[in-house]
Amino acid sequence: MKKQSKGHNKLSFFKRKKQVGYVGSTNNSNYEENYYKMIDNASGSKVKKHKKHKKFKKALLIILCVFLALTLIACSIFAILYFKGKSQLKQGDVKLKLPTEIKADDNGKIIYYKGKKYSYDENVITVLCMGVDKDDKIPQKTSVQGEAGQADALYLLCIDNTQKRYNVISINRDSMIDIDEYDVTGKYLGTKNEQACLSFAYGDGREKSCKNTVKAISRMFYNIPISAYFAMNRICIPNLNNMVGGVEVPVYDNDGNKTGQTQFLNGKSAYSYLHDRDTSKLNSNVTRMERQKSYIKAFAKKTIEKTKENISTPLDLFNTVSIYSTTSLNASKITYLTTNAFSDRNDLKIDFKSIKGDLTADKDGFAEFHIDQDSLMDLVIDVFYDEVK
Repeated sequence: MKKQSKGHNKLSFFKRKKQVGYVGSTNNSNYEENYYKMIDNASGSKVKKHKKHKKFKKALLIILCVFLALTLIACSIFAILYFKGKSQLKQGDVKLKLPTEIKADDNGKIIYYKGKKYSYDENVITVLCMGVDKDDKIPQKTSVQGEAGQADALYLLCIDNTQKRYNVISINRDSMIDIDEYDVTGKYLGTKNEQACLSFAYGDGREKSCKNTVKAISRMFYNIPISAYFAMNRICIPNLNNMVGGVEVPVYDNDGNKTGQTQFLNGKSAYSYLHDRDTSKLNSNVTRMERQKSYIKAFAKKTIEKTKENISTPLDLFNTVSIYSTTSLNASKITYLTTNAFSDRNDLKIDFKSIKGDLTADKDGFAEFHIDQDSLMDLVIDVFYDEVK
């Protein structure tokens, strides 16, 4: 039994020697030593692999932590911009000055109109957009009254993110409203009933002009607060148009009627579509406004499509055109407005509103648009108030 056991052990050892390549070696005394070295090396290889695996997991963990940290920083920046923008756009004290025949309480926040009770919606954010008839790439500041340019295009963007309501009110540049006048030295002269576009001219071509126009338009809407303003020189139109890849718009005849055809606008053609008019016709601005509204609809559609692909699109557009503009908007406000508008990822519906009135010519032949006050009041109720039931 002992011999069999020894033979068995020798055979097992012989097999192990054969496996590591020592059969036939002349130095039999090193068999055991070399064999155990091989075992140690194999064990060391496993340890090295284990260490490499641990290093890989550690590196992966570091990368993950860095990524999470960057994500948290990005989210924090976004949150800061969002809530800062929300705070900046919040309406202040609302003290409306409604027509005397309108019964109202609480500074106009509660009104009674045509047998119904309405409550003012303080969630509506308003942005006055102005197209200025200047070709300066960068809006120039001037100290000479009357050289600041005119607000040829006036649109009040009304945003109610709570109820997901988005309205654009087109304001005729020839609307006869009360505006603040200043002399050539900048001294305040008083308030005069003039064309709305001239409110921009009584300023410095930048912030003062914008604020004077904001004040005049707010007064026109019974002192409804205007949250922000954006005034862009007309020279920017081609660049702005091309940034969304151009737009397709309806074709109008000389009388301002749609022909049923469409055209694709790129670069200078967009400028002509939005700017050109026959000033020999009294209603030339009215027909131009129809083209402008068609363009805004088409431009908004393209912008919405691109924003659904990339939420930063409005901010990118804003940053690009800001050199041509004077505005109280900033990254925080843009972030808040666009995040709310596109948060549900549904189609963003924008309604366009206009004010009725009568178009006449003054003694020098210039157009004057006299606002129908009933139409204006109906519009204000529709956009800024909610019925109390």
